[in-house]
Amino acid sequence: MKPSVSRLRPSPAMVVSFLALSVALSGTAYAVGKLPALSVGTKQLKAGAVTSSKVKDGSLRSKDFAAGQVPSGPQGPVGPEGPRGPAGSSGTSQSAGAWASRFPSYLIPALTNDQYVEMFSLSQFADSSTGKLRLAKPSRLVLNGHVALGRVDPVAVVRCRFEVHGSQGWSRAGLTGSLVDYGPHSVLLMPLTAVIDVDASADDVRIVCRPENSTTEVKFEQGAFTVVVTDR
Repeated sequence: MKPSVSRLRPSPAMVVSFLALSVALSGTAYAVGKLPALSVGTKQLKAGAVTSSKVKDGSLRSKDFAAGQVPSGPQGPVGPEGPRGPAGSSGTSQSAGAWASRFPSYLIPALTNDQYVEMFSLSQFADSSTGKLRLAKPSRLVLNGHVALGRVDPVAVVRCRFEVHGSQGWSRAGLTGSLVDYGPHSVLLMPLTAVIDVDASADDVRIVCRPENSTTEVKFEQGAFTVVVTDR
């Protein structure tokens, strides 16, 4: 017996189902082919979805990578030399200082043949942070200081100067400062300055003084000076 034609005809409900399925499938294909702008974000991307072939060459920056992911480039050329800093104990001492104060006051004797009496020096009256100069090369010394002298006579003429100790012994450093006083003050304050070039063996600085004549009595009260070492 042949089957009835009516039994093979789809029902209305089945027709509606097929139409709905067709619309859904066609709509999905449209959405994948034409996505609206800014509609895909981090949540829509699966892990590992973006591969190297999908990234435009040269579009990433160093900040887009974690530390150590970007290899270092070749070393660049050497830059210019910076300013020289202070040298250590084996180099040139950049500064030094000395001071002295004597109580009771030291009477400066009058000497002949243009001789001077040492008042104080770096090696004798420096604190623990200074001491003798340590010069590794020829240098220039900038000296500034003063001495305070007690005047006994009504008229006092005194000469003082810096001296530097080097390979040839003590040598005169700069000009001699002289002070003539006729006033009522009992203490004379004499400023001293000098600039001198020395060799690498220079190791000490001192102030020396002398009265102008044998009848002048002058006492050393106190004094101080600083030494700044620079390149020539």
